[in-house]
Amino acid sequence: MPPSPHLVELLQAQREQRDLSESQLVFPSRKKKPMSDITLTTCLRDHKVASDTPGRIATAHGFRSSFRDWASENGYARDLAEQALAHTIKNATEAA
Repeated sequence: MPPSPHLVELLQAQREQRDLSESQLVFPSRKKKPMSDITLTTCLRDHKVASDTPGRIATAHGFRSSFRDWASENGYARDLAEQALAHTIKNATEAA
């Protein structure tokens, strides 16, 4: 599914406002580091965002899993998807 026009507008505004010398992150934390998954999970919980599992609240891990599935289904290289998720590749040969 393509991003909504509102999301595209938000991301364009974000790009125009940020100083790329500070961070390559789209939404950095106040300390200019990646936000923790707890930040997103707290937001989801506070806004009572439903999971696709009845009676449960969505979690940050669910978003990560969905992204990984989407990247795979759309032909993105495994390494690129793992990098986007900030996963380290444990196998030294594969990491090289």
